[in-house]
Amino acid sequence: MLKYQQAKQQILEKVYSLSPGQSLPPVRSLIKELGYSQVTLKRAFDDLELEGILKRVKGAGIFVADLECNSSCVGVLMPYLVPKIYSQILAGIQNELAKNMLNLLLLPCHCAKWDVIYELIKKEKLTKLIVNPSSADLFNIDFINFIHKLSDDGIDLVVIDIPIPGLKADYIGFENSAAFTQLTRKIIDNSVKILTVAGKFDSKVYSSRLKGIRDAIEGKNIKLHQIDVSDSSLPQIAMELAASRADAIILCDAGSSVNLLYELKSALGDAITTIRIGGIVEQTERLPLKHAVTIEKQGIQMGKTAVDMILRQKDRPEVKLLPIEIII
Repeated sequence: MLKYQQAKQQILEKVYSLSPGQSLPPVRSLIKELGYSQVTLKRAFDDLELEGILKRVKGAGIFVADLECNSSCVGVLMPYLVPKIYSQILAGIQNELAKNMLNLLLLPCHCAKWDVIYELIKKEKLTKLIVNPSSADLFNIDFINFIHKLSDDGIDLVVIDIPIPGLKADYIGFENSAAFTQLTRKIIDNSVKILTVAGKFDSKVYSSRLKGIRDAIEGKNIKLHQIDVSDSSLPQIAMELAASRADAIILCDAGSSVNLLYELKSALGDAITTIRIGGIVEQTERLPLKHAVTIEKQGIQMGKTAVDMILRQKDRPEVKLLPIEIII
């Protein structure tokens, strides 16, 4: 993450502790407090002003912009704004809301001040909220209690990508176990004797994906080898994958899969063409191996579908899954 993006997130934490029309501390104070240069802060302020979050008044200071929210406003709670998958989902949400003449109130939950965000949601009288939690949020009891409190208040909720424990809300995303059963069946045949799986062992999502893989190879003479990608560098992981002498490789960690494939190509050279590879990616870049099988998250479509669901809350479908696109 670039410095101005880090500064932007820290400024947002301050913004969500203020009310519309209130001023931020003077720039000199922020430079001293946050430790960024004036140039870095200016770029962060430029972005926030362009997004309508801040308003600079010459000779007076920097103020939290008035939020023009009403009954036609939909709140969106996202963990980050910088990674591409989140910006894609947000683009899909924005496009669909614009078609329906609706406003958007963006609530980045990385600031973790749930009481402040709760008060803002109540102040703006939001009745509809789209939530895109991160994996870390599932281990944060304060976040889970915050979302349950909103649900108890009668706010309509749609959850993207990862279900929130105990929450009865419409959900859109991948059913990980079934998706990876389908993916695994695409890449194994009688020639596959060793299957190597790379993922983050401490992730609940990985556990679900691993179950799908195990279901696909049940009853088959295939040895399963697992590699943890949580701590090691990508070149180290690539070398470990190479050493596993696998006939097929499945990459379960979406964030690192594309770069890891490039590292594999570097480590194995032409030998990689003898290995079947499957994985899930969040980026839109083309994979470097044409024969690789992937399940790709369609971020923009996820955003559009989330809006469609939030506007049809009266139908109350229990679960709605995105179509899984297999690209060969």
